[in-house]
Amino acid sequence: MQESSENALYFFIILLCVVGIIYTSVLILKTPRQNEAFTELYLKFEKCNKDSTCFTKIEFEENRVLVDINNNGVFDNDEVFRKGDTFSFRNRYWNIVDVSETQILFGKYPKEIERGECNFTFVIINHLGKVHEYNYTIKYNEMVVFSEKISIENEEKMEIDATILASETGEAKISIILDTGEEVHFWLRVF
Repeated sequence: MQESSENALYFFIILLCVVGIIYTSVLILKTPRQNEAFTELYLKFEKCNKDSTCFTKIEFEENRVLVDINNNGVFDNDEVFRKGDTFSFRNRYWNIVDVSETQILFGKYPKEIERGECNFTFVIINHLGKVHEYNYTIKYNEMVVFSEKISIENEEKMEIDATILASETGEAKISIILDTGEEVHFWLRVF
């Protein structure tokens, strides 16, 4: 008799566990999911291969990159670059971030420039679930040099080409800060 009451108790406990698992599974499946609202902010990068349209003519090896920035069909001495180098093409700065056997990764921001205008590209993507008017601020060594408001639709992307004046020689930190709290920056050597 005691054995059958113990078996009934075990059966009842197992039955409660199965019912609990089923109830929890149904609850999880029926509960609407809340998408987390956020904003993407990043510096613009472009991948290019030998057949790409990034430049008129490009060739690269493991240690050097040849870019026809003069647009004359040949590679001159001033068109040979290495990883980490910055050059200007069509009045925009390009930084060589990485080189592989099949492609090269360019950052659309400089790492080293002469004192004067500094241009770069950054991207904002809205995942807030509604249209948002972003206020972005650009700082040069913690000093605000530019601020603007832009409206971006939900799930839309906006590339922003910015130009600031790099007036001080030495190392500089260029920061892009959004009113939603996101921030991205890069370091620049100005000579």
